[in-house]
Amino acid sequence: MEKGDKPADKRGAILDAALRLIAERGFHNTPVSMIADVSGVSAGIIYHYFDSKDELILELYRTVKLDMLQSMTDGYSNDLSYRGRFDLLWVNAIRHVISHPDAAAFLEQFESSSYMEPTLPEDCVAEIDLVMGFFADGVAAGVLKDLPTPVLLSLSIGVAASLVKQHLAETLVLDDDLSAAAADACWDAIST
Repeated sequence: MEKGDKPADKRGAILDAALRLIAERGFHNTPVSMIADVSGVSAGIIYHYFDSKDELILELYRTVKLDMLQSMTDGYSNDLSYRGRFDLLWVNAIRHVISHPDAAAFLEQFESSSYMEPTLPEDCVAEIDLVMGFFADGVAAGVLKDLPTPVLLSLSIGVAASLVKQHLAETLVLDDDLSAAAADACWDAIST
């Protein structure tokens, strides 16, 4: 980093480096010294911003999850039809994950690790409530099948995530036509 860099720039560089490295190497194969090397700061600077590697990972999760949820809900409005809201969530989720593969890999690792806590970071509550509200309101209105929200999520956004994962692994080409056809199939699976 250049002399005179703002603290936010160093903190951001640390988080960016940690994201890239953890997505590629995993939690245990990413020492703080490596994050320091890639971010261009000293390990001491990292510990100035974060008390421990665990705290750094938790803050990275909060940041990445919030970014993903904000992207997914961008443009969301209750004025849209249920199908319109579903399509918006679907398209936004796919676009975000395709354009942020390191974030997707990190989230997948984190959410299946011992770091994952039963409650999401407080910063994410509004976006989570919006997504969960879509499913709950859809069930209450009789538009969506009367299934638990985690099942509806798995049959819709979970499918989108799986398709993007295959796209990123180059085992599937997820073009606009296939994405739209898959969205139709998922809508059929969850709607009444």
